[in-house]
Amino acid sequence: MEQKIWLDRKRGEVYFNDTSLFVWRRSASAIIQREYEYIIGPATRTIFREAANKVTREIFFKLKEQYHRLGYRDDSKLAMNMLEELPKYGYGVPEMLFIDEKSGAAKVRIRNCFNTEGYKNTGKPMCYMMEGILAGLFETVFKKKAVCRETKCAAAGSPYCEFRISTYNIPVKSVGTYPHPPKNLVPIEVEFNPKKGELRHRGINSAFFPRGYPKNLEMESEKVIGTATSGIYYMIGRVAGLQSVGRSILSSFTMKVIARFFKRKFLSRLAEICMEFGYGVLEYMEIDMKNKKIVVRLHNSANAVGAGKSDRPACYILTGLFAGAADIVFGKVMKCEEVRCRAMGDPYCEFRVYPEIR
Repeated sequence: MEQKIWLDRKRGEVYFNDTSLFVWRRSASAIIQREYEYIIGPATRTIFREAANKVTREIFFKLKEQYHRLGYRDDSKLAMNMLEELPKYGYGVPEMLFIDEKSGAAKVRIRNCFNTEGYKNTGKPMCYMMEGILAGLFETVFKKKAVCRETKCAAAGSPYCEFRISTYNIPVKSVGTYPHPPKNLVPIEVEFNPKKGELRHRGINSAFFPRGYPKNLEMESEKVIGTATSGIYYMIGRVAGLQSVGRSILSSFTMKVIARFFKRKFLSRLAEICMEFGYGVLEYMEIDMKNKKIVVRLHNSANAVGAGKSDRPACYILTGLFAGAADIVFGKVMKCEEVRCRAMGDPYCEFRVYPEIR
């Protein structure tokens, strides 16, 4: 089965249900969560849950608008209808087991939850992001504070993930309005498996998140651990670059040969991935294969969205991601430095990649 997403080639953004998206390999959440727990421990849950809660409200706000135009007003039915949209984002297959409209309490079961991808026998629930996503859904519908707690998890051996949601008489401020997508977008067909709640975008098992998610994740982290966040996310981005982007491009023997012997072809494919996955428009300013140096500009960087004004570069995770991708190109450990950034007032983000001296 196929569903359409929409590409803005000028800005390197993709849209679904009027929301600008950041497309990520489905297993990337586990890669990042694991690295983060290794570094900072239990605070990981709060950081991932709060970031997911904040940004996915855009999805639910847009869906709520659409359902209201169709005449849906009952909160319980609205919550159930919005929950049924989650498979189209690659999140898995949800089932509403119980909902009480008066109290705003509910129990939700999700099979093949994206947040468990890559985990096995963890001994504890791992769906931190999904807790935030479900809380955001209920806060959007009921307009009051929601708390979601995972009680069963496929990562811990259960056949499904199960969540309890409670709402409290604490008003949640309206987000106002979100921008509408531009015109003249290009349609892209994405493979959709409704039985599994999975998507394959350009052959990659993917999940969709609002475009501001990477920066929100970093900003939630900075609330907990401060300026050390930039170094941690650089390292996480490098791992994601090697394990997610690298595998995304190197999904066949042919591409592995291209990466080794036709490096410019590999770099060209990386630019396509950036655009079609909503990261922005990648432009190579310098490619020096002899000295193993690359200078790239990223126009409309997804990692700078929501950063506000900054006195230092803000694209932590993408800086690491480019370093990891360069490791694949040159077959050695590379370093990436962001020297210009939209968050600093520059018209674009610029990255310099060169060999790391050890």
